[in-house]
Amino acid sequence: GALVPEPGEDASGWLDRSSRVLADHEYGACLHGEGFGTRSFTRIRTGTEPAVAFADGPPCETPSESVSLPDGFGGSS
Repeated sequence: GALVPEPGEDASGWLDRSSRVLADHEYGACLHGEGFGTRSFTRIRTGTEPAVAFADGPPCETPSESVSLPDGFGGSS
């Protein structure tokens, strides 16, 4: 359940919270090892308000930055 939406949570809030969860080593999405590990992170929200963010590094160390989407992408205007 860490990624299950909380009561009353909007999509933007969930997206921010999910990024923190996925950057937490407790959940195993961010890995570090000798010669291997997580090298980048992409966060995608689909639906009527699509959003994309990218981190050029492991999510536990690198903040994600929003990626501009073209007008009309996924129903956006």
